[in-house]
Amino acid sequence: MEKKTQRKFLLLLSVLLCIYSCKKENSIKNDRKLLQTLSDSTISSINNEGIINRFFVVSDTCNPEIKFIVNDIRRQNQTSKFVAAFIKHNGYPIWDKSLLNLNGNAKVSDTTVAFIPVKAANGNEITAYIFCLKQKTGYTYHLYKKSFLSIINPTPSFTARQIETYLSIFSYFENDINNISNVSFRGTIKKKISDTKISFMNQLGAGISMFSVESVQICYRIGGVSNTSSVTIGGYECETQWYIFWGGGSSTGTVNWWFDDGGSFSNIGGGVYSNTVAALMNVAGLNGTQADFLQVNPDRANELLYYLQTTSTELETAKNISKQHIDKMINDNNYLTFVLNHAQTTASGIVWWEDDTWLNNSVNFNLDIDELGNQYDELTQAEKALVKIYPMAAYEIKKNVQVALDESKLRYSPSQLLNGKGDAFRHAFWMAMNERDCGKDPSNLSSIAKKFGDAHESEDPQALHLEKEMDLYNNSIGINVGSSYWFPIFTSNSTVAEDIEQKLNNGELKYLKPLDFNASKAYDANHDKIQDCPTCLDGILLNTILVWTNQ
Repeated sequence: MEKKTQRKFLLLLSVLLCIYSCKKENSIKNDRKLLQTLSDSTISSINNEGIINRFFVVSDTCNPEIKFIVNDIRRQNQTSKFVAAFIKHNGYPIWDKSLLNLNGNAKVSDTTVAFIPVKAANGNEITAYIFCLKQKTGYTYHLYKKSFLSIINPTPSFTARQIETYLSIFSYFENDINNISNVSFRGTIKKKISDTKISFMNQLGAGISMFSVESVQICYRIGGVSNTSSVTIGGYECETQWYIFWGGGSSTGTVNWWFDDGGSFSNIGGGVYSNTVAALMNVAGLNGTQADFLQVNPDRANELLYYLQTTSTELETAKNISKQHIDKMINDNNYLTFVLNHAQTTASGIVWWEDDTWLNNSVNFNLDIDELGNQYDELTQAEKALVKIYPMAAYEIKKNVQVALDESKLRYSPSQLLNGKGDAFRHAFWMAMNERDCGKDPSNLSSIAKKFGDAHESEDPQALHLEKEMDLYNNSIGINVGSSYWFPIFTSNSTVAEDIEQKLNNGELKYLKPLDFNASKAYDANHDKIQDCPTCLDGILLNTILVWTNQ
């Protein structure tokens, strides 16, 4: 009887533990979901206890010096409320895994060097580390972000060897925390770094009231060819960093240490530009005009740096997109208004072409030449990918959508706008404008307009194969017309429209005939991506064929 009671008790205990575990996991997921949906301006004004408290969780056995650091950051957060935004952009510090120059868990010093790992809020990756210097009057902090260190270009003041050293610290923490022995980095420093060893050297000058010196030796192995000629010790690349602690000490007194470019690189811009703009000059190769614009538009600079740090687009492509984006904001007031509207609508801190939530609203962005409702939900996967690769072209194509729709309605009756001559004109006119405005991809001289036109038709149902064939053919005629202009910038929309109309009258475009919209209604009138009825084929009948537009 006693054993039976014990079994029941153990079973009940297991159930309770499972429920607690599930609730805890759901709480973490909910916190992550909340953080992903909040803008920085909103996040700074909230006080979510679950999020804030988890940031400051420290075990009882953690080094006392780390606990002092935690309390110092907690004090800053009480006035500035920055922790929730820190978690959104970077993740949670793992205080118990910190590295610092103290012997034993009970020792506290007037001079401290500490490396504190930061883990992603939505996973286990080490995304950054906090570097902390403690002097006699307070703490100085800086955040080193892996995403930024991976893409920054070496300079005389910040060499490739130094960048490798900073990146090697991520290798140490990934191995110590996630048991990952090799860490690969993309971008400028294409390296696989492993087996990092970090040693705090003996203190020099201890007891001298004026200053003391600490040093950290960081050694690591590199896969592949090193960018630098470096000192090796037993097969390791080694770098020693020295820190001088003056008697007066210093403290930042601010929370700006975490929300910058992830490195102390203000000297890159000669002190004229902010850290963020200076970093963009280094990473993307901005010219003076571009840098000046961003200096007086810091929110746009923050968006671009975040984009370069987080985008899945190939880095060189992303750099070119960034410069095109800046130039267009400088030279095109309509585009600048469009960008500002996105920023004011969302306050997301993300460039518009990577903000899927904003793009999902057809009021904000529309590329559908056939329907204006729920457009981005109806975009094919190929179209969504193209918006991210060719955002400036996508903006021009977006503008041309409404021009093509309006012009076709002026020239043709409603009965001709679906699979009729008006439809043929609309597609050809739209593609001609797109080819004129977007030109060729410089990497392979392929038509950007054609990429978008093909992508638009890439998921058409087989039942509408005639409709797809018609659209693709008329697209090709429009592209030929758009590419024929010697001076595209001086070719007006009305000129393009007249040229397409001439092609249509000459019978060079195609449309479907016969059509009967009573016997064959709209394929998907309610936009749920399901055919409304077996005979709902946008007016197409069994005997419908493609014919030339002069017939």
